[in-house]
Amino acid sequence: MAVFRETAVRRFESAMACDVLSHYPGEAESLGGPETVLAMIRRTIDYGRTLGFETERDLAALINLTAAYGEPFEEKVGDADIVDVLRDREIVPSTRIELVLQMLPEG
Repeated sequence: MAVFRETAVRRFESAMACDVLSHYPGEAESLGGPETVLAMIRRTIDYGRTLGFETERDLAALINLTAAYGEPFEEKVGDADIVDVLRDREIVPSTRIELVLQMLPEG
């Protein structure tokens, strides 16, 4: 089972790398290219798991936020309320992501 899980994780990482490279080309270039994008994705997955995020949907949203804003995105945005919501373990992870997305500045 561990082999299947690892294969699924690598597939997800690869799909997210393609997504970041295509949707955030400037940010990906500033990171240094595909290998550093993949490293950022892995760090973000690890970080997301420390926050209790486990689903691909929630981790993908966190990766996209990190690609758009930088690491760690919640500090780059500079909104203490976003940090509080993101880290509030009394709120279901998917709800936290939705709330954070609603709280982000327009534009």
